Amino acid sequence: MLPLAERLRANAMFQQVFREGRSFAEGPVVLNLRLLEGDERRCGFSVSKKVGKAVTRNLVKRRLRAAYRALLPGLPRGFEAVVVARSSAASADYAMLATALRRAFQRAGIEA
Repeated sequence: MLPLAERLRANAMFQQVFREGRSFAEGPVVLNLRLLEGDERRCGFSVSKKVGKAVTRNLVKRRLRAAYRALLPGLPRGFEAVVVARSSAASADYAMLATALRRAFQRAGIEA
């Protein structure tokens, strides 16, 4: 699990990333990224009902969180990100989601 300080929790935090950040789509995921001046690094995950029922949404969210945790050692600090799952994420396995997330971070200019 991500440390509490590295999680986006409030709706206002998510909305700020959507408003002020840029988005990078890669296969079954969309990365919304807002660069920061400080030494903070926060991430949130959004999986809508378009992806599937609760069991499927939770599975996709767990896989995305695990993929993000695997990328953490290679990610610099100074950003807030919201990872949004597209409906095709329901049929994607962990490897596909992890690759898509890594590529999205690379397209954003943040090496992973």
